Amino acid sequence: MDDQDARILEALAQQRDVLLIAPPGCGKTERLARTALNLVQSRHVALPRQLLALTFSHKAKANLRDRIQKQLGPNCDKYVTVQTLHGFGFRLIRHHAPIVGRNSELTPPASAASLAGLRREVCESFGTSDLELQGVLHEVKRSELSDDEVLERLEDLHPAAFAYELALRRNLRMDFDDAIRLGTRILRNDCVRSLYCERYPYLLIDELQDLTMGQYEFASILRGNTTIFAGDRAQGIYRFAGAAPDEVLEAVLKRSPLSLNLDRSYRSTPNILLVVSELGEALGGTSVAPAEGLDWSTQGEVSIRKFVNPSHEAEYVLKRVRDWVTLDPQATIGVMVRAGHRRKTVDEFVFASEIKAEVWDLPSHRPGVVRLLEAHVLDAVLTAGEGAGGVAELRKLCFAALSEGDVEIFDELVEAFIVLSREVAATSLAQLVGNLRATIDPSASVRPGLHLLNGHLGKGQQFDHVVVLGLEEGHIPYYLAKTTEDDIDELAILHVMASRARLSLVFTFCSDVPTERGQWLRKESRWLPTLRKFET
Repeated sequence: MDDQDARILEALAQQRDVLLIAPPGCGKTERLARTALNLVQSRHVALPRQLLALTFSHKAKANLRDRIQKQLGPNCDKYVTVQTLHGFGFRLIRHHAPIVGRNSELTPPASAASLAGLRREVCESFGTSDLELQGVLHEVKRSELSDDEVLERLEDLHPAAFAYELALRRNLRMDFDDAIRLGTRILRNDCVRSLYCERYPYLLIDELQDLTMGQYEFASILRGNTTIFAGDRAQGIYRFAGAAPDEVLEAVLKRSPLSLNLDRSYRSTPNILLVVSELGEALGGTSVAPAEGLDWSTQGEVSIRKFVNPSHEAEYVLKRVRDWVTLDPQATIGVMVRAGHRRKTVDEFVFASEIKAEVWDLPSHRPGVVRLLEAHVLDAVLTAGEGAGGVAELRKLCFAALSEGDVEIFDELVEAFIVLSREVAATSLAQLVGNLRATIDPSASVRPGLHLLNGHLGKGQQFDHVVVLGLEEGHIPYYLAKTTEDDIDELAILHVMASRARLSLVFTFCSDVPTERGQWLRKESRWLPTLRKFET
């Protein structure tokens, strides 16, 4: 137990909150895992009580649980419960649904994919945008209204949002905003709150900057004075979804927590850290320096490459990938973009080459989906052949193998078969499935090889080499960014992408880039001059 571990334990023992400010690569997750171990070993957490750890995303949940398990061993789940905020909200509803007028057996949560599909249908029917629809829903549901009050408010406010909510109710489903809204209403019940406060004497909140004020209030009702908050304002990239990093951080500081700054990076070379620090400080974060005792054999590459068009850019990316893999076959390489369409040409060049890549934003590349496809493709081909008939047979076999609780995989399979049905006309089904590489489980280390992904998916990960494509106005920052607050979000995404790199960080810019809207991007990003200062 080092000095910071001891100070955290002492503060919690004195009924005082703890705030960990942790820039990328500074060992935040490891510190949280050690805190869990220290609480158990000191018997501050003793059965039947547990430490409750809540995270913003499934990826963060799996990563944190994996680190805690490495500290606590096989008894991890006896002492620590790790859930997403929404998952814990759904748990409260499942166990205490009558308090908010729900039937727990008839209100399972909808998956992200099915919710997106429902919103798409509603938007097409009413001629509205998904962004507008989600904005209205977030605004209404972030309060602690009852189900009837939500319907009344939406009916008066927005016909499309009202239709969406009616469709949810008809299908006996809830969305993620409902999990927090109804979970908060349940925790307002004194008996329920006392039950959970007794069960969980300590609360850990990870990725603080990603919380909405409603989520912060939800967690605050559950536990006060013995909460560990961890995060970094500069990594706040979910304002578009209602996250309020400045307001949440201000609320935490009013609680007078023990504040600790983790400012030593274990991830990146010194030159890359100069870029990460510059972007982080511009976002109101702190600078970071290499952790003591690390022997970097290189200061790290930071470079900017300009191309005429995306084809020249893609040729360069493939050459760099081959060079990196030749030097180190175990190298991890991330090619990242702000928006998926900007990676289209690189994807096409990769798929036409001998290089295998994990495509993080394709449903057919996700672990659960790939396992099902691989398990049943041979039977499908033997029964119905390689073409459309084989796809139909494979679909039947895969869905038959699902259990009732596989909600997420169900929706991912639906999306995956849309892709397979489209591509099987040009490639055999067996070859299509054989070429798939599952994206990593969130708790696992990134596997060697090439990874294609967007900036939001890359959060929490690291790669030996990172290429950030598309430093053009209209892509970074994105064309939908209209306000100063939007610009902050866009800079935060750039910061997150840059901070994934360990040894090499390459930015690209094209002078002629076609967009998904049939227009052209020709002007370099406003942030490119700042990055040029750090070229090596």
